[in-house]
This record gives sequence, structure tokens and C-alpha cells, in this order.
Amino acid sequence: MPQPSRLLCANPPAPPIPSSKPANPTPAASDSDSPVMARQALECESSASQNGRSAAGSQPVSDLDPAAGKDAAPRGRAATAAELEERLLKRLDELYAAALARLADLGHGEEASLEAVLHSGHCYGKLRDPVSNIVANTRAYLSDPPHASRAGGFADLRRLEEYSLAGLVCLLQSSCHTLTRAEAFQCLLASDLRLEEAIAMGSSLNGERSPASVPSQRG
Repeated sequence: MPQPSRLLCANPPAPPIPSSKPANPTPAASDSDSPVMARQALECESSASQNGRSAAGSQPVSDLDPAAGKDAAPRGRAATAAELEERLLKRLDELYAAALARLADLGHGEEASLEAVLHSGHCYGKLRDPVSNIVANTRAYLSDPPHASRAGGFADLRRLEEYSLAGLVCLLQSSCHTLTRAEAFQCLLASDLRLEEAIAMGSSLNGERSPASVPSQRG
């Protein structure tokens, strides 16, 4: 299994996705998709892919996820950023599997659904939960016949899940500027990858770092 990506984001620019990697085109506009959010996330993902993999992220952090289950750190030891990231990637894998199952229930073929997900199955958008956003973005792609001949897309779900997580972290850090990467992972775990809830949690953490309590944050 490929190692999980270690991607950082701090006010990223918006370079194009390198041609050596599969492209991830912006999904077709629909009532269920947020063009601004999708564009911002794609910019974050592209920037992360340019920056490459970061350090292993082994520093221990507090765990905000009360339902970590068997993937939680052993009792008495805080989860590391790398462990939190791997748990998020596992959860994303479950969510994409659920989205593909829902697409099958809606009458879409397995092969066509997977291809569409790899092109435009973003887990963020106007809807509240990731599965609904994946399904809505994928159906918008399937409903537009010219997309059938469009090249690009991700090579497999693992690559899409890594890029999706990078995009979510970048969007979260763009809204909550003082969040560390590990704290962003914690917020995403505790919110089950619901971006608006994660931003609310991150804003609460930001509030704890007021200038009066952390003077070094200014300047």
C-alpha cells in the first residue's frame, strides 16, 4: 500500500497540476456543487502536489475524536499526525465506497460510476456530508455527455483520497489560519470530514489563541 501523503499548506498559490500526474478537472457546475469551494480546494491540492511530501509528522498530538475505535492510539499515548492522517484516509475510503454503492442504487453502472468519481467525485460542496457531495458531483459529471471523452482523472481511489484530504486541510487552514496540520486532522476526524463543522471547531481553537494569551502569534 502506498505511504500516505504528508502535505502542508500555508496560503498556497494556484499552480497547475503537474502533467506527470493525472489531472483532476473541476466538476460541472450544478445545484449541489460549490464552484468557489471546488476551485479553492483544487488550488490547495495543486499547491500541495508541487510542494511534495513533508516530514513524517511523528509529533504526538491530542486526539479530539471520541470514536476512534481500533485505530486509536494505545491508552496513555496521544496519536501522532501520521496516525491521524491514516485514519482519515481509511475513513475517506469508506465514504467513497458508500458513494459508489449509492450511485449503483440510483441505476449507474459500476464502471461508469468509478470513472466519473475519479474525474469529479469531490467530497466537498454545498451539501452537508461528504457522501452526498461525492454523489452529487459525480452525477453532474455523468449528466454531461461531453465529459465521456474527457481525458484525465486520478489513476485510482487512493490517489483521489490523498488529494481530497489535502484539499480539505488547505480549506480548513485557509479559514482557521493558526491551525497546525495535526489540529486540522483532529477537527476533520471529530467532524467526520464535514468541512463546515471542522471549520467551526477550528475557529474555536483559534479563539483559544487570542493575542492576550499567545503574544508571540502577533507580528
